[in-house]
Order: sequence, then structure tokens, then C-alpha cells
Amino acid sequence: MKNGKGVLKSDREAFNWFAKASAAGNVYGHYNLANSYATGQGTPPNLPEALRLAKLARTSDDAKLRARADRLIGQLAAVGVR
Repeated sequence: MKNGKGVLKSDREAFNWFAKASAAGNVYGHYNLANSYATGQGTPPNLPEALRLAKLARTSDDAKLRARADRLIGQLAAVGVR
């Protein structure tokens, strides 16, 4: 196995890994977990939690990640999540 080849895709397993990374304070984990909650991939949707985590991801030094987090926050605000 290399680069995920030979491994079955599992949204639930990805969600679990994102949750572990987020719990460890990883900003990429925060964003990926926020996106999972926003889209319902691997977990039931939880838009308030998606917003909370996206705000944490926005603290990143990575400008591209901040931009993605801002975009997600904007999408959540557009459907009334504050």
C-alpha cells in the first residue's frame, strides 16, 4: 500500500482521523472536520460545530487554508448559521 492505493475509501474513517487531528490542535484537522460536519460526510451534519471548527481553522498561518475556512464560514452564514 502506498498513497492510499489498496485501501477502501471510508468517509467515516476519514472523519475519525480528522477528529483526532483536530483534537490535537491541528488547523488542517479543524478545517477538514468542519467540512465533514458541513457536508455530512462520514457523520450527520452539524452546522454550528462546522462553524466553530472553521473559525479555529481560520487562525492558521497558511493563507490558502484561511481562505478556504473563510469561504466555508461564508457558506454557513448564507444558510443562517451564526
